[in-house]
Amino acid sequence: MTLLEAKGISMHFGGVKAIDYVDLTVDEGQIMGIIGPNGSGKTTFFNVLTGLYKPTSGRFLFGGTDITNWPPHRIAQAGIGRTFQNIRVFKNTSVLENVLVGEHTKLQATFLGALFRSPAQKKDEEIARKKAMELLDFVKLSDKFNEFSANLAYGEQRRLEIARALASQPKLLLLDEPTAGMNPSEADQVIQLFHKIHELGITIILIEHNMQVMMGTAERIIAFDAGVKIAEGTPKEIQYNERVIQAYLGEEE
Repeated sequence: MTLLEAKGISMHFGGVKAIDYVDLTVDEGQIMGIIGPNGSGKTTFFNVLTGLYKPTSGRFLFGGTDITNWPPHRIAQAGIGRTFQNIRVFKNTSVLENVLVGEHTKLQATFLGALFRSPAQKKDEEIARKKAMELLDFVKLSDKFNEFSANLAYGEQRRLEIARALASQPKLLLLDEPTAGMNPSEADQVIQLFHKIHELGITIILIEHNMQVMMGTAERIIAFDAGVKIAEGTPKEIQYNERVIQAYLGEEE
C-alpha cells in the first residue's frame, strides 16, 4: 500500500530550481534511498516534505491525505519524523530529556494539568519517561540517560537524534545522511539500527553519500541531479545506470 506520494513537487528560490517537478511513491514498510551530488535537492526535498519550506508547486499525499502546506508540527503529529544533516541535539540537556522533547506531539497534558501537577499529568510524565528509556535502550544509550548530550561521542549523538525522532512514533522516518562523519565501526552500528527500525514496520527514506551503506540498505533508490529525478530502481539498476554514473558516481576514465 502506498504511504507517501509526491506529485510534481517543485521548490524554486528566485531563479534557482532546487527541486523541479519531482514525482515519487513510497510504499508502507519500504526503505527508499535518495542519492545525488551536493546541491542536487535531496535535503531541500526533506525540508519541503516536513513543512520547513512551502513548495512552489505540487502536492504531497501521506496515507491518502493531502499534507501540502501543513505546518511542521502538524506533519510530525501525522506521523513523519526526521533527523538532520547536521546533528541537532540539545547539548546542554540530558540524553533522556532530548528524547522526551520528541514525545511532546503525543502527550495528552493540558495547560492546567501541567500548571497544577494533576494526577493525570504525573501519569502522563511517567509513561513518557518509560517510553523514552525504552527508546534509549533500543539505540543502546540507556546507560547514559543522565549525561549531558554534549558529552556523547559523535556516533552516539547520531543515535540519540534517531531515538528522539522515533519518540514521535512516526510511520515514516526521514534520515538525512545519518552516517556522515562516522568511522566504519560507528557506521555499522547505525546500519544495524536501520534494520531494527525497519523490523518495527516503520517506513524509511534515507539520504546517504556512503554508497556502500546505501546499496546494502535501500530496497529502491532514487537519484537526483540539479533538482531533477534522473533515475529510479533497485540498487543494482542504479549502480549501472549511465546517468547516475555521470552525475553522481563520476564517469569512468
